[in-house]
Formats: sequence, C-alpha cells, structure tokens
Amino acid sequence: AFNLDACEKDDVEGGSSTGVTIRLVRKWETEISTIGEFTIDNSDISGYILEEKGPDTTVSGQEQRVPVGTYNLVWHSGTRFKNVLKLYNDSVSQSRAILIHAGNYAADTEGCLLPGSTKSTDFVGSSKAKLKEINDYVTEEGIENAQIIITATYE
Repeated sequence: AFNLDACEKDDVEGGSSTGVTIRLVRKWETEISTIGEFTIDNSDISGYILEEKGPDTTVSGQEQRVPVGTYNLVWHSGTRFKNVLKLYNDSVSQSRAILIHAGNYAADTEGCLLPGSTKSTDFVGSSKAKLKEINDYVTEEGIENAQIIITATYE
C-alpha cells in the first residue's frame, strides 16, 4: 500500500533536497574589476570572487559582469575549462558560458567568476585551491538545484 507519511519521511532523511546555494555579495569595484565575498550555505566554505568591471549586462561579449540575481548551476566541460560550474538563468543563457573557474586578475575572466582565498585591488589569490574546494563540495552535495545568488552592497 502507498503510505504518504513514509515518502515524506524519506525525503527528510535523504538529506537536503534544496541543493547547494552559493551567496555572492559584490562589495568592491574599480575601473578594472569587481570583487565580492562569497559563502556556501550549510558549509564553512567562504572566500572572494573576482568578476569583470561594471556595469552589469546581459549582453554577451562585453567583458562586463552579469546582473545581480539568482542563477542555476550546471557542470560545464569545454575546450579551455573542464568540470567547472556554469551559471545561467532566464536572462543569461547557458550558451554564454559564464563559468566559475580559476584565475587571479580581471584579464583572466571574460565575464566569468574567479574564486580566491585572499584579495587585494583587482586580484584574488589561491584561486585553484578555492575552486577545488567549491567543486569538491558541489560534487559531494550534488548539482541538483544548485544555485548562486548574486547581490551587491558596495563599500
């Protein structure tokens, strides 16, 4: 017999079905780049993300950052970057390939998000290690319903 209570209970015991949520708050802007602080819900992972300079745009190929908002995350493997996260939503298509990949300077990003453990003006450091930390966590928790929420509180 079908037992509704058992189904609901299984969902709870099966861990969080909400998925990974990365929260990025853009805080520092220069004429070259944007840097924000990020955290991942229900984890102790945090750091910085360097992006293109403003203004925000949904237009591809502008070497500018994507708009604030909520984006879905999927795995991406292309010619340059393998097994990295790609973000998209109704305004920013998957075909734009906005990725979260390693890099240190604005010159390393074409609209992508570069994570790091340290920051200075127009720079994030320890990017490969921080990227691995994020990717390992998402791999462990699962990509289903994973998202990144980008907001801005400039200092």
